[in-house]
Amino acid sequence: MVLNNLAWVAGELGDSKALSYAEKASTLAPTNPAILDTLGMLLVKNGDMAQGLEKLQKAAQLAPNQADIRLHLAKTLIKAGDKAAARKELEVLAQASDQAAGKSATDAKGSGAEQQSLQASIAKAPPLTCSPDCAAEVAALLKTL
Repeated sequence: MVLNNLAWVAGELGDSKALSYAEKASTLAPTNPAILDTLGMLLVKNGDMAQGLEKLQKAAQLAPNQADIRLHLAKTLIKAGDKAAARKELEVLAQASDQAAGKSATDAKGSGAEQQSLQASIAKAPPLTCSPDCAAEVAALLKTL
């Protein structure tokens, strides 16, 4: 995890070695969702949208209860132009933040079928929590779609 953290910080600082750190971390732990998330974000940042998206999708699949990973995936889907998939991810996060805030699932917008689909997605995953900052970012992103 140290190498993953180094990769993330290096990426935030614009260090050209960030991607190589993340790739090395991924070699050591190829199914670690946090490492896949970092690698995916750095690949996207370095212009490899397809590989980055693949890594982020795998990370989200391995850790469906990690809001930060799902938020990174949603943002990348928006960049990739897949607004429908991004909306789905964001709605799951919004639902989680609503539940954390004590709102019922029926308070959310959408048709009955959409609500059932959303609830089924949430039911399959371990508990997902979205912090107030996450919820605010999700709400802002949903307004853009």
